[in-house]
Amino acid sequence: MNFSNIANLNGFNRRALLEEIALVESSMRVQFPVAYKEVLLYSDGALLDSGVTLYRLEDLVERNETYEVGDYCSGYLLIGDDGGGRGFLIALENDDPLVVSSGLGDLDPVDFSPVATTLQEWVNRGLSV
Repeated sequence: MNFSNIANLNGFNRRALLEEIALVESSMRVQFPVAYKEVLLYSDGALLDSGVTLYRLEDLVERNETYEVGDYCSGYLLIGDDGGGRGFLIALENDDPLVVSSGLGDLDPVDFSPVATTLQEWVNRGLSV
């Protein structure tokens, strides 16, 4: 992935550790896609000038529970938001997942809007929406 295309690299945090990732995966009872682990190993969350936030591992469980992602859109993981009520979700079904957005009050997959065909594509585009 090309993280250099992302404006404001100062908005990135320290990288996550594999042990931290495994702990959250176990807590959530999911396996993160390889591409998402790669993002976490680069930076454990981020806040960009565009308003895009990628959640830190410590916030991931709470955000997914609060928005009841497992109930409304099983097979997806909420990984961030735009600061204006839209969430960014990834499909959990393959190693480089589809990225979609949705209003956080409507997490019905039929209403999802595509953001990128893969997480790598979204990162390479600078996490632009």
